[in-house]
Amino acid sequence: MRDGRKTRHIAARFGMALLTSALVGGVTTAAVVVGSSSPAAAASSCTFNGQSGLVTGITAGGVVSISCTGMPSKLSVFLVETSALSGLVSTANQTDEADVAALQTGKSNNAGVLTASFNVPSPYADADPNGVCPPTQAEVNAGEVGCLLSVATASGTSYGTATLQYTGQPTPQTPTLSISPTTAGPGQQVTFTGGAGWWGNAGSVTALTAANVSIGGVPPASATASISAASYNYSPPSPLASPTISGSFVVPCGVPAGTPNVTVTEPNTTGLPGTVSASTTITSSGSGTKPAITSISPTHGNPSGNTTVTITGCNFTGVTSVKFGTTPALSFTVDSDTQITAIAPPGIGVVDVVLTGPGGTSPISIATQFGYGAQGYTLASSEGGVFNFGSTYDGSLPGSHITPTKPIVGMASTSAGSGYLLAGGDGGVFAFGSAGFHGSLAGQALAKPIVGIAATTDGGGYWLAGADGGVFGLGDAAFHGSVPGLHLSSYKPIVGIVSPDSGGYDVIGADGGVYAFGDAPFAGGTAGKTLASPIVGGASV
Repeated sequence: MRDGRKTRHIAARFGMALLTSALVGGVTTAAVVVGSSSPAAAASSCTFNGQSGLVTGITAGGVVSISCTGMPSKLSVFLVETSALSGLVSTANQTDEADVAALQTGKSNNAGVLTASFNVPSPYADADPNGVCPPTQAEVNAGEVGCLLSVATASGTSYGTATLQYTGQPTPQTPTLSISPTTAGPGQQVTFTGGAGWWGNAGSVTALTAANVSIGGVPPASATASISAASYNYSPPSPLASPTISGSFVVPCGVPAGTPNVTVTEPNTTGLPGTVSASTTITSSGSGTKPAITSISPTHGNPSGNTTVTITGCNFTGVTSVKFGTTPALSFTVDSDTQITAIAPPGIGVVDVVLTGPGGTSPISIATQFGYGAQGYTLASSEGGVFNFGSTYDGSLPGSHITPTKPIVGMASTSAGSGYLLAGGDGGVFAFGSAGFHGSLAGQALAKPIVGIAATTDGGGYWLAGADGGVFGLGDAAFHGSVPGLHLSSYKPIVGIVSPDSGGYDVIGADGGVYAFGDAPFAGGTAGKTLASPIVGGASV
């Protein structure tokens, strides 16, 4: 069932100056001006018919009473309604989702208080023939649950946005879910083969983790799935694409024989109450006797081998063989019926860990994959957006509705490759996935802004580096020295920090100068050499 809602601050999110007007022959005309990046006015607060965020009971031809406080005095603003599709179209098409003929104005008083009334268009009309109010069933099912009413200036600063829900408009339908195979036992991989009616997020993919999936009430140890982004554009034509679910999970140990429900619950990133979930049945074969792997840690290791890998699952008693691909483990110990500790052999690429025991050979799945060396990379934007290529997506700041105080300047991954850290210029730290949060410098007075972050190999801490070369260790990240502590007569600004292990770090300058501390090796640099442009970062290998 679902009862979630979405609210989008269009002016701030899509960078558009909502409306400018000109008097032409006695007629006020309006146009959306694209390209402004003015932020929302955080100090203001608006209510619409006494409600905020989601406003119910709207009727075509009715009136919405608007009250805003905390605005600049005597500020002229525009009141405009846009279709539910305005959260999906490209920036260039934003104008076409607004009913500019119904544009209305308001002005705050000397105390910064706005009292205004908005006459709801009847009928609503914009340039996009598919842009209607109230929203259609397909739009509501895609999470676009209402049209939007914005209070904004001509420069694009938003002072308030509300989602308008019309009386009698379509209500969201329950999502659907299908899987394959429909019969499975512990350690087997099950794939989501279809399903519709999920919400998704405009412009971004919603990542699902094991916490969002359950089999008979038991969460899987491993899951890699996502819900696609809703998308739409009418110029050029592109029909509304509703979010769909894809990916897979591994059946955990402990699911009894029978036909339990597989339930997926989409994370609610709207900031408003409600959930979106769907279920289907699976035939469980019970625990059985065959060895079953539900997770391994770490999932990556050195190509030269000797990585200690903990294998978790069930039916491990009597296991006689542990292989990484076709190569036997250098050694292994059966710690219990549910855990094995193995030493990985040398290798390349991605291989499956396979066990052989009295009950047979363990199935392969996303939970059994072990990678030698780096398998991909992840990019971060200054607002905290995260883009993964061959790596795992574990979330972002925009997806968590978090705006960093200062732009994000650095990113560090965990050694297991299953999480990452983002660092802001003020020393704020944000942890995702398996990455642990061990404190930050946010709110502290810093001599220079933070420019980079590096994590310890055990995931128990991290270092932050400032533009002056100052280093701050948090968690179990030990302090091994800093550039100011070297008392150099001069040096270029610091641009990053890397660490080969938990015992030291290299601090990198804009001229390619490298300053090694602890057991971090110094292998050379470009300081003193002529460069076409400054160095901006580095990586440890």
